[in-house]
Amino acid sequence: MEEKRKKGVNKFIAFLLIAATVVSVVIFAASGNEPDGNHTNQPDSSLGATNESQNNNTPPPQDSGNADEEPPENTAPKDEEPPVVPTFKHTLTGLDITEEEKTSNAFGTVIDPSSLSYGLSYADIAIEFPIEDGTTRMLFFSSSVDTIWKIGAIAPTRDYISSITAYWGGVLVANGCDDSVVYSVDEDISAVLDISKHADCYYVEDGRCIFTNENLINIAFNRTQLALDTHGYKSAPYIFSEGEENHGIGGANRITVPYSDTNITSLVYNETTQKYTYHKNGEEKVDMLTGQSVSFTNVFVLFANSTTYESSSSRETVFDTSSGGKGYYISSGRQVEFTWSAESGELVFRSLSGEVLEVNPGNSYITYYKASITSSILVQS
Repeated sequence: MEEKRKKGVNKFIAFLLIAATVVSVVIFAASGNEPDGNHTNQPDSSLGATNESQNNNTPPPQDSGNADEEPPENTAPKDEEPPVVPTFKHTLTGLDITEEEKTSNAFGTVIDPSSLSYGLSYADIAIEFPIEDGTTRMLFFSSSVDTIWKIGAIAPTRDYISSITAYWGGVLVANGCDDSVVYSVDEDISAVLDISKHADCYYVEDGRCIFTNENLINIAFNRTQLALDTHGYKSAPYIFSEGEENHGIGGANRITVPYSDTNITSLVYNETTQKYTYHKNGEEKVDMLTGQSVSFTNVFVLFANSTTYESSSSRETVFDTSSGGKGYYISSGRQVEFTWSAESGELVFRSLSGEVLEVNPGNSYITYYKASITSSILVQS
């Protein structure tokens, strides 16, 4: 009996093993795989996604291939770098400008700096001259003629003022000439446009102040054959430093230029802008065109010989702008002495050691002042 019972148990165990094997074969057959221990029980990607991946909109697993292979090179087009725009240096300011700005026209305008001014904040160079009655005239040069839609108020010139264009270039625009004596100048003064001779090229405000603009200037130029595009700037009388020029004596934060008791120009240094703000008789000068303060990076005082001509009916002071002399260069709160001369018709500024004066890039204010009273110029901290 015992032997029969053992045989029965063995048969039952064998049956269970056979049944388990059959079930395993059926499961593997249903999944598309063979019962090979070398494969994991994963769905074949060639048969599509499993029900779970379909329900979740998840793509079926993909064969990653050889893990040692490098990823394919990205052939998508790269963003092209923007073209490099060439830059140039402005002849008179040393600042970066575009090629279009480099070829811009240059012109000078004579104004009365004591009156309201339009366009003065665009000055590349502004030059102030004292005249015999204690007032001054200012000649400012700008290459932004296409930007200044109102220019003035335009004042009369003098021959020695007009002759300055031979040094700087450009064409000078003035409201006539009020020389009261006859004298000679060495420089060419042919590039002068007397706007008063072209009644339709200016307009009058307040009964006496005359103004103009780019379009009116061009009309007058075409009539007189003074082609503006042929009168660009000449070379500057100085060179520009690569960095900030810090030579000289410190404490030059305020320059006072007394032309008379009732006409005093002051230039006050602003450490934030690193420029000298122009003041006339204690009031900060504002360009009525832009609402901006008139300011300059560099200040030059040129001491020059002068002659006063008197007659029973007139009196006129004429400055010698060609014989040369000494001067002060002031920038960034510092002062340097230098010499100036007009060599072969070209204005040159030199250091006391003889090299061409090195200055900071930026616009400049220049004044001619009587060499006989140099001590009247005050430079203060």
